[in-house]
Formats: sequence, structure tokens, C-alpha cells
Amino acid sequence: MVHKVLLFILVLWNCSCTRLHEGGLEKALLAAGDNRGELQAALDYFSRSAEDSLKLRACAFLIAHMPGHYGYEGEGLDAFRLELDSLYPGSPYLRQALQSVYFRTSELGNMVRRVDDIQEINADFLVKHIERCFAMRERLPWLKETTFEEFCDYVLPYRCEHERLEDVAALQDTSLFCKEAFRLAMRLEDMNDLPCAVARFCAPDGYPASAWLPSPFRYHYRLSCYEMALVQFYAWRAMGVPCAMELIPAWGDVNGSHTYATVIDSYFRDGFPEEFRYHKIPKVYRMMYRRMGEMPEERLPVPEFFQSPFLLDVTDRYVHTADVEVDVPEEYDDGRSVYLCVFNTGDWTAVARAVPQGGKARFEKMGHGVVYLPMCHDSLWMRAVGEPFVLYRDGSRQVLEHNGDTVSFTAWRKYPENHLGKGGASMKGAVFECANRADFRDARAFFRVEANTLMDVCRVACPEGRYRYWRIRPDSLCQVAELAFLADGKAVDGVGVNIPAVGHLCFDGDPLSYAVFSENAVFDFGEPVHLDTIRYLPLNDGNGIYPGDYYDLRLWTPRGWISISRKRATGYSLAFEDIPSGGLYLLKNVYRGDDERPFAIEGGEAVFY
Repeated sequence: MVHKVLLFILVLWNCSCTRLHEGGLEKALLAAGDNRGELQAALDYFSRSAEDSLKLRACAFLIAHMPGHYGYEGEGLDAFRLELDSLYPGSPYLRQALQSVYFRTSELGNMVRRVDDIQEINADFLVKHIERCFAMRERLPWLKETTFEEFCDYVLPYRCEHERLEDVAALQDTSLFCKEAFRLAMRLEDMNDLPCAVARFCAPDGYPASAWLPSPFRYHYRLSCYEMALVQFYAWRAMGVPCAMELIPAWGDVNGSHTYATVIDSYFRDGFPEEFRYHKIPKVYRMMYRRMGEMPEERLPVPEFFQSPFLLDVTDRYVHTADVEVDVPEEYDDGRSVYLCVFNTGDWTAVARAVPQGGKARFEKMGHGVVYLPMCHDSLWMRAVGEPFVLYRDGSRQVLEHNGDTVSFTAWRKYPENHLGKGGASMKGAVFECANRADFRDARAFFRVEANTLMDVCRVACPEGRYRYWRIRPDSLCQVAELAFLADGKAVDGVGVNIPAVGHLCFDGDPLSYAVFSENAVFDFGEPVHLDTIRYLPLNDGNGIYPGDYYDLRLWTPRGWISISRKRATGYSLAFEDIPSGGLYLLKNVYRGDDERPFAIEGGEAVFY
């Protein structure tokens, strides 16, 4: 009987042009060990009727790709889950997302036990889950154009990561949000056949950006993009919206990584997340239930990210890409993997992996406009096996290495400016005035902030004449990190009038603290004074050049970063002269902050990557 069922399944699969990995189902059943009987029972259940042929294929799909998927168990985790259930009884998606905080916390990792799905899932679970998913497939208008393969990949899977084995589709019965969203979505007759429209309409926007975590944490936890994406994913999956989790292991021009949930639409191609408008993207991977390939055995460590066989490279669905081939030194061309890495939070993060052949490692679908460094494992450490280079859209490269000449440049920042420029935007519309009467009836307006100056220090030229009172009249809320009144290049002190309690923060020399002026900020100098300049620094990220701070300029070499110049800043810029040219540089504030980005020098200015 067993062989007949397997033969029936494989015939159906071959006829559908959607093939299993060769021997995938047999291997999965063998890996099940003592649990094989449960999985076989599920296959038998759907093999009794020809009308269930698609359900049989779906069951075979889940089993064939099940090895490698797992959850966690442990007394501490069980207690954590129970407390989450009591804290958030009406928020099942949030509860599931917060579970991941426990088993992703390194110090708690040894307190949980891995439970492999292939050896744990029973026939009853599989049958009920498949029946519910197919009921949605038959009922929901937004699934009518979804192919069976898309259904298997983006609706059918019962888990996203290592969460509790709850049937996500069954959450429709317990979530008030899902009941209401489902009812409204079914009424959208003009667009309910588009998954993307239903998904946007049914987004659970009401979830908080932070949540209280029970023991052993006991603090308010700010949800990361990963947990936020999980909440969205679980809500969409429960609604039968085809969706997936996608991740960017490292940005190409700022520090950090990103995870988000995306809709797999039957009409539109892949969407364009808002964050993509502002950042360079080296790689985008989609987290799949389907096994995307086998992991080659290696004698040296493999970065954790690349240990998963369930990642699909979807970079070219979002950005223009180029293929690149790098030379691998003979001593490293021994079967070990080579990685293309990007700089991220003080170190190099692997974003792509290839096994070299004939002294060459080929990387496909790489995002352009990014600096990459080829690296591989040498015992316990990652070692560079080539020079950093900028990859361009046409596949050409610019190698960044010292060319023997020297160059001079002026540094204004050590990290690229945030695209939002919230501090500079808050100053827009503010008016600078001076007067000799306390009521400002003789006020003279001499400057208005017309543009968003981002996070740059700004200098306002003062009018001729002497005035006792000077003020900043905000258009809305002015956020000022530093403020100075200058005469003959030296600071002149005035007494704040009508200044909020935090007003002193714009005179404390700390670029990260700031004062907020919601009303006129008046400064009384006791007698009429002539000022040359008013200098202000809007709310910023602390990654500029600041007077009194000590900076270390570094150059990338085959031995890593080396210091080539150290200077103390006397103003809001720093000049470096006769330094090695043509390379990749990093500027570090010795006193504060850990945000730096590598840069090249072009035309006497830093060009960040």
C-alpha cells in the first residue's frame, strides 16, 4: 500500500510540471523515524479519493520539505508563552511574534530544546491544516488567480520560523481583528480579487511599537522590524493572503539590516517597500518553506545566515543587479566558500556566498552602487581574499586600494546624513529677529529658514547695529541641539527669557541633547550688543564633526583597518592633508558613538558607501 501511494503521488507531481527534489518525499519519510506512520496516515487519508488529488499533492509538498523546519520547547519557554497568552489575550499575532524574542535571546538558547517537525507533527494536524487552507482557496476571491505552486509556497505552510505549532489559518476563529477584516474584505467587490488590496485594507495597524515582556525579561520591549513583520505576516496568512517574509542581511549604504512582510500578488509583480527608496540594497532574500537547495558540507564554519536551505534570492525582483566574478588566491581555492561582504556596524557582514571553481568565485544578482569585500573563513576568522570594490550596474568595478599618491580632503561627517533630516526640517520657517524693546515692537527680522538643512551646522549673518534682545520665532517646533551667539568670532552669553526648562541643553556642548522651542525663544544680553553670527546645530544623530572631539582616520589594507591620522576638531569640519589616496577610509570619533561608514575621496570630499 505504501509503495502504491508514493507512486501515485509522484505520477501526479510529474504531470503537474511541479517537481519535488529528487527523492525528497522518500528522504523525508525516512528522516521521520518513528513518526513515519503519522505522516503516512495523512498521505493515506488524501489518497482515498481522486477528488483529493490536489490535497494529496499539498500534503506531499509539506512532508517533502519538512526536514529542517523545527520549533522549540522548554519549561521556561512554556511559562513565557502562558504569560504572553494572559497579557495579550486578544492579540494572537502579537503573541506569536513575541515568542521569537525568547528563543532568539542568546543567553536563553541553552534553555530550550529543538523539536524537529518531521519527527513531531501528527496526521491529525496535517489533515486539519490542509483542509482549512483548501477551504480558503475555494472561498476567497483573492486566491482565485493564485497558481497551485504559489498556493503551496505562500498560503499552505504552517509555520514561518520556529514558533509554536499553531494552525495559523485557525486563528480566524480566535482573532476579533481577523473576523472583522475578513467580513469587510469580502465586501470589497471591486478589488477583493487582488491580494495586495485586501492586504493593505486588513493591515493590523493597531499593534503597539513596544510591548511588556514577562519573566525572565520584565521590561518594555521595542519591537524590531522582524517582530513587526511577523505580526503582519501572521495576520495576512490567517486571512489567506499569499505572503512571505523577506530580509536584507545588511544595507549597502547605512548600518543595520531589515526584515519585512510582503504580499505575493496574482496581478502585480513584487512590491516596492518604502525603505527601498532611500537605501542601497546588496541582497534581498525570501524566507521559504520550500527547500531551495542542499547545503554543501564544509570543514570550516559557515555564517549562521547561510546555514539555512530555505532562502530564495529575490534581489533582481526589486533592483537592477549585476553578476560579478572575483579571483580567489590559490591557498583559499580548496572548496571552502567565498563570501561577498558589506560593511555593517563596525565589521564586514556576508551577504552572498559562492563556492569557487578554477580560482574564480561567481556571484549572481548583486545590487550595484555598493562596496563589496571578498572574504572567506580562515580557521575561526573571516579574512579578506581581495581588495574592496564598488560594483556598477553594467558589471564593471572600481577597486579601492592605495595608488601611491596622496590626497587632501575636508570631513564634515563620519556617517551619511539621514534622508529624513528631522532636525533641519523642524527649523524650516523659523524667523530670527532682534530688537531693543522687550516687547519687540521695534523688531527687525533679518533671517528666515527657507529650506531643510538636514543635520548641518548653520550660520546666520546678523544685521549691522546693536540690539539688546534677540529671538527665534518658530513656525512650529524648533529642535536645536547647539546654539551660539558670536561677536568677533567669540561666544557672547545672553540670558534666556521665556525659555523652556530644557533650553539649557542647546548650550551644553553635547550634539545629541537638544532643546525644543514651541514658542518665541528670547535672549536678553543686558545691553545692546553687536553680533556677527548666530550659529545653530539642529537636532542630529551625533555623527558630524564637533569642536573638542578627537577623530581617528583609518585606511583599509589587507591587514584590516589601520590608523593614518588622528586630530582634534576645533570646529564643525576637519581638514586632512597628504593622506594616501585611492583607498577606502573610515573616520571614527574616539570619544563617542559607533556609527561609521566607509568612504572614498572624490574632489576633496568624502563619498560614503
